[in-house]
Amino acid sequence: MPNDPRLPRPAFPRPAFTRPAFTLIELLVVIGIIALLISILLPSLAAARRVGKATLCRNNMRTMGTSAAAYGIDFKDLIYNFSWTAGKTPTQFPDLVVPANNSLPNAAFTSQAVDIIRRRSPREPNFASPGLWLPPIDYSHLVLLDYLSTPFPAPILACPEDRPLLLWQSDIAAFNRGDFGTQQPEFTGFGGPVFRAKPYSSSYEMPPCTYDRSLPGGRIEQAFNQYAYGIRPPLTKFGQSRFDEVSFPSGKVQLHDTHQRHAKKKLFFAHPDASQPLLFFDGSVVDRKTRDANLGWIPNSPNAGPTIITYAPYRYEPPTSNGAATEAWPGRYRWTRGGLKGVDFGAQEVTGER
Repeated sequence: MPNDPRLPRPAFPRPAFTRPAFTLIELLVVIGIIALLISILLPSLAAARRVGKATLCRNNMRTMGTSAAAYGIDFKDLIYNFSWTAGKTPTQFPDLVVPANNSLPNAAFTSQAVDIIRRRSPREPNFASPGLWLPPIDYSHLVLLDYLSTPFPAPILACPEDRPLLLWQSDIAAFNRGDFGTQQPEFTGFGGPVFRAKPYSSSYEMPPCTYDRSLPGGRIEQAFNQYAYGIRPPLTKFGQSRFDEVSFPSGKVQLHDTHQRHAKKKLFFAHPDASQPLLFFDGSVVDRKTRDANLGWIPNSPNAGPTIITYAPYRYEPPTSNGAATEAWPGRYRWTRGGLKGVDFGAQEVTGER
C-alpha cells in the first residue's frame, strides 16, 4: 500500500541553491534608503496638507459671505450684526432682559449674544454673561447661525489651522476647567471673564466699519493691543451699516483672519509679509499680501493715520516675528480709510471726510 509506514520514504533531492538571508549591511542600506525617501516626501506632504487646509479656509469664508448676503436680503440690505436695544430684548431668560433706561451701548448686544449661545449650544444652556463685553467686535457671526445651518460651536467659523479654537470647540467642559495648558486663555485679570466665550468665537474678524456707524468723535478706535478697542458712550453707535454703503466691493475687505496661518511661519495679519485669504464685499475670496493693502486711518481723526496696532500675543498665539514681547504695524484693512466707502486693494486711498 502506498501509505504503508513500513515502506521506505521517497528521497527528495535537496535544492541546488539556497537563498541566503539579508546581511546586516544590506538591511541598514535599505533602512537608510527608506529614511531618505521619507525625509524627501514629508515636506511635500506637509505642504499638501497646508494647501488642503487653505482651500477649506477659503470655502469657510465663501460660505460666510453667502450667508451674509442672505442676511442682507432678509433685513433690508443690513450688514449682519446684533440688533437688540434696551427695552427690546425678546429673550426667554429673565436675567438677560435689559430695561429701557439702560444707556450702556453694549448691554442689549451682550444679552443678545448670551441668548444665542444659550439656545444654540447644547453644552452650555446656562452660559453666564461675561459682563464688560463688546460682542459686535468679535462675535457678530453669532447672528449668522441660522444662515450657516451648522451645529454650534461651528467648525466652519474656525480656520483649519487655528488649533487653539478647534481645541476649545472640541471640549468646552475642559476649556471651562482650564485644562489646556499653554493653549488655554487665562480667566484672570482684565478681560478674563470675556475669555469664557472664546469657544464661540471665530478665526475670522470683520473690520470695525461694518458694525460701527458712529460719526467722528465717537468711533471705535484701537487701544493698547490687538484685541483692545476704545469706545465713547453715548457717541459710539453699533449696527445698522448697509451693504449699499460699500463703494468698492471688489477692493474692500469684509472678513479676514487675525493671523497668517497657511504658511510655515505664522504672522499677525498686519505684518507686511503676512498673506492670507480675504473675503471681499463682492463675495470673492482672494489671497493677498498685507503690504499690498492701503495703510488705513485713525477713525476719529479722518485726515490722520494710519492706526498702529500693537501685537502682544497671548500664550496660545503665534509669537512676534522677531521674538520680542510686542511688535507694531499699520492697521491696514482693519482700519480702512473712509470705512465702508474706502478701498483696501486695487486703488489709492480715498480722501476727505467720511
